[in-house]
Amino acid sequence: LDTWLGEGGTALSGGQGRRIALARTLLSDAPILILDEPATGLDARTERDFLETLYAVTAGRTVILIAHRLVGVERLDRVWHLTAGHARAAPV
Repeated sequence: LDTWLGEGGTALSGGQGRRIALARTLLSDAPILILDEPATGLDARTERDFLETLYAVTAGRTVILIAHRLVGVERLDRVWHLTAGHARAAPV
């Protein structure tokens, strides 16, 4: 988990680096996670598998999930829509 990746470290593709960064995040013990489009670039099946893993390993933690597509939101406690700089609560 402590290996330096990216510029000056091991050369990885963008997708590989993103997956390793997500794995490191999920393996951390941080009580709050902020994930911006974590499933970008994944096919539908891998995205579902990733979201199942995300929900399983983050139980009891606060997760702020930023997404443009509302895939998997049925398991979230709250959903907020940001429109024209204003946030409003939306039904789940």
